[in-house]
Amino acid sequence: MVDRAFVHYRPHWEWVVREFPPNQLDSYRVEARLRTTDPDPGNVVILGDSTALASLDPFVFEGRFPERHFIPITIGGSNTVSFGFLANAILDIDAKAAILVVSPYGTRDQINYAGVNVYDVRAAPSMFTLDEVLAEPSFHLMGLAAQSHVLIRHRWVLQQSLRVYLETTDWAELRRGYMRGRLRAMRHGDFGPIVGWMRSRDPVVYPNPNTRAIRYLARRMRENGGVLVLMESPVHPLMKLLVPATRTAPFREYLETIVREEGLVFITNEDLPELKVEHFGDQSHMNAVGSALVTQVVATRLRDVL
Repeated sequence: MVDRAFVHYRPHWEWVVREFPPNQLDSYRVEARLRTTDPDPGNVVILGDSTALASLDPFVFEGRFPERHFIPITIGGSNTVSFGFLANAILDIDAKAAILVVSPYGTRDQINYAGVNVYDVRAAPSMFTLDEVLAEPSFHLMGLAAQSHVLIRHRWVLQQSLRVYLETTDWAELRRGYMRGRLRAMRHGDFGPIVGWMRSRDPVVYPNPNTRAIRYLARRMRENGGVLVLMESPVHPLMKLLVPATRTAPFREYLETIVREEGLVFITNEDLPELKVEHFGDQSHMNAVGSALVTQVVATRLRDVL
């Protein structure tokens, strides 16, 4: 009863959409966005991690396609598998097009399960083999429990948002707390999963749950009369030098296989204009100038799709 009352109380979800900043408590913000978006075949969702949010500007898109509504559904630091789990929720808002921004890191075989905070039992069989389920049974059991009740799904997030609502803290302080935790981890030699992935010499195994999520999302969009567009995440010039070819080349090769077999539109980095340091706010995320430039190029590619 509590779960149903909470889920159907739209003013709360509208508050979350209005007040929650991007890249902070994202799984809750994404659920709120989906719950407050009315079904409309003009909906176009932008999917991916924080680099997707920084690379594609919904307002620039809507200037080119005024009859469409571009909705960012992004989760900072997410694995691509998260958006496979969201496929059916995306269909619930009748989105007829989705732009999924992908990267070698986001489609790796070593999933950071602690960073996957969405789950849909309907999608899991299409993305995980039986061996993969048996290797991480707690993830799937907790996912099932979280899917059944909002208080299980978002307990920690609800606690933090209540603190903000009661003005005992604010979003900036929550962000600073996260950054302090990362700095403590770095002092102990933990530089995060991205650095570990770059340094690893183990080959990436394809297919894996992240790449199967792309196929599942493509299939569900087709079944709803829609289309999935894949876009390679823009890369900072420095990162092109730091990320080894053993990580990027197999990613591109396997992604092109998916594109060919699923009949998808694929926007690669070669399709974008030359990106320079001044187009980025940091080593991963574009600034407003870079985002406007990339969005205009992507919008041109989308004319035949939309």
